[in-house]
Amino acid sequence: VGFAELTGCRHRAPGQGESMERVVSGLEWVLEKISYWLAQIAVVSTLLLTAVVTYSVIMRFVFNSSQNWTDELASYSMLWLVFLGLTYTLSEGAHIRIDFFTVMLGRRAQHCLEVLVWAIGTLFGILLFLGCLSETRNFIRRGTYSTEGLDIPLSWPASAMVVGSALFTLAMLVRFFRLLLSGPSASQSQKREQHI
Repeated sequence: VGFAELTGCRHRAPGQGESMERVVSGLEWVLEKISYWLAQIAVVSTLLLTAVVTYSVIMRFVFNSSQNWTDELASYSMLWLVFLGLTYTLSEGAHIRIDFFTVMLGRRAQHCLEVLVWAIGTLFGILLFLGCLSETRNFIRRGTYSTEGLDIPLSWPASAMVVGSALFTLAMLVRFFRLLLSGPSASQSQKREQHI
């Protein structure tokens, strides 16, 4: 099987890959549910970040009292916000896309390029996950604790990086397989949904 057959750049027989279609659809459903709830945690993290920074500013400039734990908690909140919101943002098509050149291509060429982009994105997700996992395992192995204020194991806040990057990578992989299975029409409908 060559790249053209794999990416749908050539015609595929009807009914080919029906079991894979069911697996991809099931994974999409599970990821949608999980990413929604993680996004809710990211919203709470945003509220926490806002409250902590506001408290820190008031304490520092009004009462002339610096609170060490606020900067640390604000950093963790930002970390949770980013990593727990990754998959939901991807599922909503809200990551930044530049399609200035791709709109000039034909439908089949757009699809082939879209498959290539999602393959590269999946590779990036794998590298991101491996880096986050390595860092978290390093925190656990060394027993690293935060230095200011909260004095908690750094593996606790870093676990959000592992969870978020793992789900992001899985979502990228699922979308990649969805494009492989659906052909050029899926790329077009996906782009229309993202522009709405």
